[in-house]
Amino acid sequence: DEIKKAYRKAALEHHPDKGGTDEMFQTIKEAYDILSDPIKKRNYDRDLKKYNLKDGLKKAKSTTGPGAKPAFKKGSTTTDFQQDDMKEKKQSSADTSSKKTM
Repeated sequence: DEIKKAYRKAALEHHPDKGGTDEMFQTIKEAYDILSDPIKKRNYDRDLKKYNLKDGLKKAKSTTGPGAKPAFKKGSTTTDFQQDDMKEKKQSSADTSSKKTM
């Protein structure tokens, strides 16, 4: 009930027909969709913890410098993030293998 009330208030305030932006309205809608579905919320919370993300947008650690992973991009999914992580691991192991043969 509290989530629904907050969603309605934010949606009315940021609705494009009321002077808000479409991007903000979509962000509010996506947040409500996740928070109102217990399974999606559980998965979201799990991913925050698993990838050490803060607020679902940025890494808690620095996102710059060597070895830093990018924050979630708008429209990306957990699967996208997992695939990027696997690519980095494969590249890292390939780099290590090539150094051993030298």
